[in-house]
Amino acid sequence: MDFFDQNTGEEREESVALEAPNGASILINGSYQDVELGAPFLNTVKNAALNAGFGKFRCFLNGTEVRPTTAPTNIEADHKIELRPYDEAG
Repeated sequence: MDFFDQNTGEEREESVALEAPNGASILINGSYQDVELGAPFLNTVKNAALNAGFGKFRCFLNGTEVRPTTAPTNIEADHKIELRPYDEAG
């Protein structure tokens, strides 16, 4: 995997393990973002998707897809959220 090392300013090729941080986080485009505990779930997810440039997206909470009608009210400490872009075919 090629990546840019921000500390040295060099591009390197090596294997990097991606581990989820402790606490609540959102995985977007291969990067984790910390999120505020107790923040409104839907607003936080929508804002993160907009910032990532996603028009439509799928949301997974702890590995299970959630929809707006089944999403929790607030973000909790054990929430691992992943956003994936969604493109409709056709």
